[in-house]
Amino acid sequence: MNVILHFLQPASGMDWFFFSLIWGTAAFAIFAGFRHYQVVKDSLKPERMTHLRSDLLDRNDFWGNISANAPGFVMILGLLGTFLGIGLAIQGAGAILATLNDNRDNVTDIQQTVGQLSPMLSEIGLKFRSSTWGILAHVLLRLILPLFDVTPLRRRYDLMVHEELLHSQRQLEAARWQQVIETLEKIETHLNRYQPSTPSTSLSQETKHEQSERSA
Repeated sequence: MNVILHFLQPASGMDWFFFSLIWGTAAFAIFAGFRHYQVVKDSLKPERMTHLRSDLLDRNDFWGNISANAPGFVMILGLLGTFLGIGLAIQGAGAILATLNDNRDNVTDIQQTVGQLSPMLSEIGLKFRSSTWGILAHVLLRLILPLFDVTPLRRRYDLMVHEELLHSQRQLEAARWQQVIETLEKIETHLNRYQPSTPSTSLSQETKHEQSERSA
């Protein structure tokens, strides 16, 4: 366990740079996930939902994009630190080997060159610590960021939108049926107004016909 902890400790200036960059990005990603959750949650409060719009949550995706892309980003930073460290180590080893080739007849120079090359090659394995930091930060973010998942909030918002639309449709249908009922009542009123006059008119005509027959 002590060996692992010793391996994970930064040893050089470049190590400290990538260590700060990776874990600073991870901390900012956690803050972004929390901020995104709070913004979406505040947007779904009843007092702020006087006008339902389909793009209400799309305006809050700035923090969401940061938290969604952070796990992959920290892993890429770790790989970048590893490849950069290995590349610089190999470049330095190549320069040392070039001096060895120029002074191959001098035993003292050969020993000094090997002495310079050995610690540089031994540190190549330590360059993988930045990749280890990136993987650990990636795993940590994958465990923490789901706690700030806004999918249940989005589903709740969609449900509220559908309920509001259904309520509006029901009110519209009720208003239309009320108009139909009022129209039928008006038609019935007109029919009742003119219907009694028809029998009386026919009755007066029959009376006049009977009187004409009697007079004849």
